[in-house]
Amino acid sequence: HVGSNDLGNFSGFKEGQPQYEALVTTIHDATLRNKKWLGGPLAWMSRPDYSFLMAGSEQGLLRAGAQLLLKPPARAPGAAR
Repeated sequence: HVGSNDLGNFSGFKEGQPQYEALVTTIHDATLRNKKWLGGPLAWMSRPDYSFLMAGSEQGLLRAGAQLLLKPPARAPGAAR
């Protein structure tokens, strides 16, 4: 699992900087070469080959799920009210 904050804190580079992305690529390639699952933060869901993603806290996930359930359904444009 790539801990993006940990990687940034220990390397001194920020996500998006070439040096940071090179480290992520090194971890990615070594993990897959050794036939291991590759994990990272939820924000990386669009990056290829990640088997699992770390979301926020349990409290945050419960809040987000509740907000989705409590959100009024979207109405189609021009639908009667």
